[in-house]
Amino acid sequence: MKIHTVHQAYRKKPFVARWYENGRMRNRFFSSDDARAAFIREFGKTTGKQDISLPPIEPHKIIR
Repeated sequence: MKIHTVHQAYRKKPFVARWYENGRMRNRFFSSDDARAAFIREFGKTTGKQDISLPPIEPHKIIR
């Protein structure tokens, strides 16, 4: 998943991290560039992991 970085000077928290999830745009706003960079690093670590509390999905067992 790619996270875009944007700077919007007119906002109270001008540093933006933007990504798309299930076709919807998601935004998170930060007051500093360092805070945004830290969020992006942590977000990148957790996006690849599956929640172990959920059972794995087996495509051949899905009922339409």
